[in-house]
Amino acid sequence: MKVHLQTLGCRLNEAESRQWADDFVAHGHQIIADAAAADVIVLNTCAVTAEAGRKSRQLARRARKTNPAARVVASGCYV
Repeated sequence: MKVHLQTLGCRLNEAESRQWADDFVAHGHQIIADAAAADVIVLNTCAVTAEAGRKSRQLARRARKTNPAARVVASGCYV
């Protein structure tokens, strides 16, 4: 499976996303940079500020528009 990861927010979100990438690879999946070619798009969101919440919603909408066939998974503070 091809997985695209996007992260907003703090160092904790960055560390979580790196760990998830390592876990995906360890289970035989491929991390890719192009969301349009992904089977799964994982969004690690933030909601510490109103602006971060807005960016998280925007990120989710953009992911769906970029690749309507992909499964979009949201996690993090906004969720």
